[in-house]
Amino acid sequence: MDETRRFVPSRPAPTPPNTPRRLSNFSSLQTLLLHRTLNPRISKEHQDVIKVRLRVALEVEFREKRLREAAARGDMEAITSLITINPPLDLNKPDDKGRTPLHFACASGHENVVKLLIERGANVNAEPDVAGNRPLHLAVIANKLECVVLLLEAGAKINIDDTFTKTPLALARSRLNILMKNILTSSSSNNDTTTMDVEDIVDQDSLAQREAFRQVLHITKILRHYLSYEITSSSKETQAADETSQTVEALDALTNQLSQLAMSDDTVQTSRDHQDGVLNHVQNVLDHIIRKQN
Repeated sequence: MDETRRFVPSRPAPTPPNTPRRLSNFSSLQTLLLHRTLNPRISKEHQDVIKVRLRVALEVEFREKRLREAAARGDMEAITSLITINPPLDLNKPDDKGRTPLHFACASGHENVVKLLIERGANVNAEPDVAGNRPLHLAVIANKLECVVLLLEAGAKINIDDTFTKTPLALARSRLNILMKNILTSSSSNNDTTTMDVEDIVDQDSLAQREAFRQVLHITKILRHYLSYEITSSSKETQAADETSQTVEALDALTNQLSQLAMSDDTVQTSRDHQDGVLNHVQNVLDHIIRKQN
């Protein structure tokens, strides 16, 4: 499976073996109601109570579905309305594929929704969905820096595995590999001038490379924020803390270099050795962080 598998809400995902089937409140109460209706010893009053519970459960389930849909599209107005109506909703209620509203919001990169859900009690370390992703995995895969920062500040575990034993750090590493390949491919495309003017090729390559460098820059910012949070929230030994601080300084230097590459209008003309050196340095720092986490 592709290490940077995408979160596609509309695409059905196979349920892994031994995964318990999630029964909705509506389904459970419906079964219960039918059972009691067939039992003549159950009083009419008891049946009426069950019918009321069934209606309430159906309404709640419908609102929970709408909440997940609103989180996916970033509809703050709808979300605010849904979570303020009584009875209160379970913000951690997953759909039949294990996706909570926070899963959807992180995958789509809706920072405001992620913030609101966390403030209202959403679990940042929610169980993985059927594809093996937790909210932080999805935010890293989507390269949504703001969402990653919110999750880390709320206590999301960056070294927790998904179903396929990939931590968010490992996913960031995979994402970095793909970006580096894209940059190299873009650089080498200058040799093909059979169908386009040289100026057009340079313009397109420059845009593609700048976008790739911006995404690499996001990865370094994610790593830096994580390390900064780790320094302030942990009680590590002095030597380990000093080493982490040195890594943060290295990331700061890389951030400045990547910012220049991402904003430069002549990225394609920049020394290939310089580009490779910066990217390899990012790669080495990320590998160092991953080794320390293991």
